[in-house]
Amino acid sequence: VHVLRWPSEENCFLLFNLRDPTHVGRAHPVLADWRVRRAVELAIDRHALVQSVLGPTGRVAQGPLPSPLLDSVFLPDKPADSAQAAHLLDEAGWRLDRRAGRRYRRGRMLRMRLLVPTSSKERMAAAVLLQEQLRKVGMDVQIEATEMNTSVDYLLSGRFDATLLNLNWEPSPTSARQV
Repeated sequence: VHVLRWPSEENCFLLFNLRDPTHVGRAHPVLADWRVRRAVELAIDRHALVQSVLGPTGRVAQGPLPSPLLDSVFLPDKPADSAQAAHLLDEAGWRLDRRAGRRYRRGRMLRMRLLVPTSSKERMAAAVLLQEQLRKVGMDVQIEATEMNTSVDYLLSGRFDATLLNLNWEPSPTSARQV
């Protein structure tokens, strides 16, 4: 028996819900603000995340789709910048309580529930790392680990703050139908 490593064209990304999970007619109380979403983006060290979860075979995505499917769209590498993330959160009114290590605005803690299916050990591991990285800028991330069917129900009904979604691509442009 010979074991071969074969590259997988797979993307995992953080999806934000911009609607209030308790009332879909309203904007999300935290994530509707672009500054909060941008701060989350800046607080994440993608290279450390990918290396920790996937090891030396993992690569940070350089665009919205795997390069063989759409090699004309590449986004610049975005290194983590926790100082800029903190500045954006301050600008959005989220003040750091240094004793608690958390941010608050008008008595509300900066918190995000991260929906993760228990069937994916990689996404569960990534969720724990995201939780640690976002804690450094004062955001509380609560990991909500659920069975896949429950995750899908929450996604379809809008009862989530954020989730880690995963797309597996066949080596063919027809895989773009997933999107």
